[in-house]
Amino acid sequence: MLGTQKHRASVHFLVNMLEAYYFAYAEAINRVLGTSFSDYPGDVETIPHPKGKLKEELKKQSRNFNEIQDGGQILDLLDIEQVLAQPDTCASLRTLFAWCLKVLEQYPSQGYLDQSVMNKYRLNDGILSPITSPQ
Repeated sequence: MLGTQKHRASVHFLVNMLEAYYFAYAEAINRVLGTSFSDYPGDVETIPHPKGKLKEELKKQSRNFNEIQDGGQILDLLDIEQVLAQPDTCASLRTLFAWCLKVLEQYPSQGYLDQSVMNKYRLNDGILSPITSPQ
């Protein structure tokens, strides 16, 4: 659609629901909802309908999930470094971070970039989305 101007736009796809990332850092869920979830052992971006999974698990414990109130608190506590700690998971989210960093590299005087950022989010050795990483 953009033809020769495709370098001027970037489209990134995260998983269908942000709730998937909660499962990569279950401590955030536990602190907000008083549960005892463990971190998901695989790639959270492969969880089908993570919001439904969360609600189902909470229902077993006679608890509810309020997307706005609880979700906002969980997001505030979410440790993105921990979410991206496994280099073979979260390709979509890591690709978004890599793209943002590429844009910020254009403003070196602002001090946005140093090697620790690349290491922190596993941008050097972590998987990236084959669909959106070339953008």
